[in-house]
Amino acid sequence: KQLAARFGVPASRSTVIPHGDYAFAGLANQPGPEEARSRLGLPPSGRVLLCFGALREYKGIPDLIRAFARAPIRNSKAFLLIVGKPAGLDPRELQRLLDDQGLSGRSLLRAEYVPFDEIGVYFRAADAVVLPYRGITQSGALQLAYAFEKPVIVTRVGALPETVDEGGNGFIVPPA
Repeated sequence: KQLAARFGVPASRSTVIPHGDYAFAGLANQPGPEEARSRLGLPPSGRVLLCFGALREYKGIPDLIRAFARAPIRNSKAFLLIVGKPAGLDPRELQRLLDDQGLSGRSLLRAEYVPFDEIGVYFRAADAVVLPYRGITQSGALQLAYAFEKPVIVTRVGALPETVDEGGNGFIVPPA
């Protein structure tokens, strides 16, 4: 639809190719959850929610921080882990928002590139992956979550809802 709208290409001349899976990155040779949390300096108990990928404006990370601070899990041991290379979002602003929302002891921002062979540690440490995009067509981080057998919470944008079995492998929420 976007191709047709932007460039006038008729649907009859278009083919949709689904995003490939990342099963090759999966569970083989990865640490267990306890070891992964220990390596990352995360609490050994409680739920860890992971937001993974380049830190970009359209990914809605400030929305996630505000929602996490307001959620009924506020007094629980839930922990928010945000990991990715800065690409348009200032990590100092994100850290300031985490602090302003009272999340300094319940969150960790790792604003850095993660080499491929270290990605598994983050996904193994997490209980679920949160992708709060404001707009996107598809997501490699979503496919990584599935490769590591993690449930997801995604926003209803682009083709993300097509891959989520609501209540099965994840949940779908409105953007923002």
